[in-house]
Amino acid sequence: MVAAIKKPAILIGNVNVGKTTIFNNITGKELKEVKDKETSISYFKATIKGSSKPVYDIPDISGLTICAEEEKTAINLLLNKSVDTIIQVVDAKNLLRSLALTLQIAEFGIPTIIALNMIDEAQVRGVKIDSRKLSERLNLEVIDTIANEREGTGKLISSIDKARLPSVRAVFPEDIESAIVDISAFFGDDEPSKRALAILLVIKDKIIEKYVSDKFGDNTLQKCKKIVNNLEKKHAKPLDVIISETYYFQANRITDSVSKKVKCDLSDRKFKLSRWTSRLFPGIPIAIFVALLMFLFVGKFGAEFLVDLLEGKLFNGIIIPFLKNILKVFNSSFITDLFCGEFGLISVGITLSFGVVLPVLFTFYIFFGYLEDSGYLPRVSILLDKALRVIGLNGKGVFPLIMGFSCITMALLTTRMLDTKKEKIIASFLLILGLPCAPLLSVMFVLFGKLHWSAAVIVFGVILFQVILSGLLLNKILPGDRGDFIIEAPPLRLPSFLPILKKATLRIKTFLIEAVPIFLIASFALFLFDKAGGLDLFRASLKPVTLKLLGLPVESVEIILMTIVRREAGAALLSLFFDSGIFNGTQTVVMLLIMTFLTPCINSMIVIFKERGVKTGLGIIGFVIPYALLVGAVVNFILTSLKVQL
Repeated sequence: MVAAIKKPAILIGNVNVGKTTIFNNITGKELKEVKDKETSISYFKATIKGSSKPVYDIPDISGLTICAEEEKTAINLLLNKSVDTIIQVVDAKNLLRSLALTLQIAEFGIPTIIALNMIDEAQVRGVKIDSRKLSERLNLEVIDTIANEREGTGKLISSIDKARLPSVRAVFPEDIESAIVDISAFFGDDEPSKRALAILLVIKDKIIEKYVSDKFGDNTLQKCKKIVNNLEKKHAKPLDVIISETYYFQANRITDSVSKKVKCDLSDRKFKLSRWTSRLFPGIPIAIFVALLMFLFVGKFGAEFLVDLLEGKLFNGIIIPFLKNILKVFNSSFITDLFCGEFGLISVGITLSFGVVLPVLFTFYIFFGYLEDSGYLPRVSILLDKALRVIGLNGKGVFPLIMGFSCITMALLTTRMLDTKKEKIIASFLLILGLPCAPLLSVMFVLFGKLHWSAAVIVFGVILFQVILSGLLLNKILPGDRGDFIIEAPPLRLPSFLPILKKATLRIKTFLIEAVPIFLIASFALFLFDKAGGLDLFRASLKPVTLKLLGLPVESVEIILMTIVRREAGAALLSLFFDSGIFNGTQTVVMLLIMTFLTPCINSMIVIFKERGVKTGLGIIGFVIPYALLVGAVVNFILTSLKVQL
């Protein structure tokens, strides 16, 4: 068994190496989300089975010499001695990329163990790796694993206490090695990661420069910078390029010595399906089939069956009538309305959170989890690459746009993976302007279940139209080019249900912790505002806009107020008003479009200012608010003129 050690281990790996699946395999049920104080990144913490040793699952990284938020989180944990063991998950079918990361990890002087994952998929691709020889070359324990089948999990857990320092180390050109030695001397023998510090200073990592300045003084930092500046004058190539090329060159030598090509099994069903999903045909029909499955699972099962069960039968049928009977004891309409009235804490705050949003959001997260872990999303990016080029993006743009249907805030952070400033601005604009996040989407499905099918076609048709139109205009207006599209499509795999359920449950837990208090506070604020007469005044002042311009009832004011707090809070209140007969079908469609295009949640606004700057952030938000009202007015005019019945 693993010894009980206070310091955690850390799971590190490149993108799509099965790291999170291994994390779920080796840990228990209790998961905790941890937020890095110095970045916007969250990661997970759990305890290794059969021990009291914690382990971190940080986001996938491309390399420790890349100055992105995910890499900064990893470096912070490694440099601050927050961990004492590294578990690197290595992709057997892409050993070169993983070993380049291994060489970078080795610079930090932390005991390491290798989980050589996806060995079955490597063999399908005609790659055979000698794990014993690899272990000898690295002087590390190498455990063969197939994460999706939990193969190798027990051996990996029992081998964690055998982690040791790797013997292999990258050797740079002589003058760079000399500079690294000179810089390392400033840090003393008490700094185990001094070589890693020196290398990161050579590539001018701003986070490391601040770390050195804070810990060793600005005078030491300036001496290091002087060495780096002198070194730069000797090389035509940027130093970070030379460092990266050295890691890959030496990783390639190790790869060649431990792997060989064998006969590729092209008849494998998963291999064939992987190729099909990347081609226009039958890739597009497959994508349509996947969308249909999502509609049936999320739209029908989640938004209709589960919502009816929880909201209709449990809350409205049992809990709220029961509470009303209990509250009769107080003989106070104020108390009754506070808990069970139009803006009651239970009838609105709790019912909408648990009865409407939660069941649909939970089914969405399960389905989205399968898309993430199956390796299907990279194939969608390949399919849509040409289409996205029309709006100034390439296939990489699929990832933030699809992530936007889960969480706009996280999707805005994901725009970092795009190569150019132009692509990042276009993707951020489209996310802020027109993509409904998962909580809002969940309530949309509930409402569409009560309306004619054409309501969903109109809403999503308008969203798609404005995304295309906005992208076309921005592509013409904004200067600059898009980046190259290079992506690795991992083999398709059928993910295990339990890890997906575990991840969906954690996401729901995070949502409830963040959203339920806001639902309750917003309900209570509207309740007091209504009792004080403020709501009637506000309705009257906005009546020319809501009634005459948008064709909406005066109650739309409460929905807009709730939407500004959280989108799904406003949508859930709209669902309540629709059930009460306050809104008709046309008004519901108009309101959904306004809510979709209106400024997103406060977290998203904070991130857009941080990622794109105050000027760009204000420009985007200043446009989308009047645009949302304009779209609502135009759609209302067209639907009422044509006398469309929804």
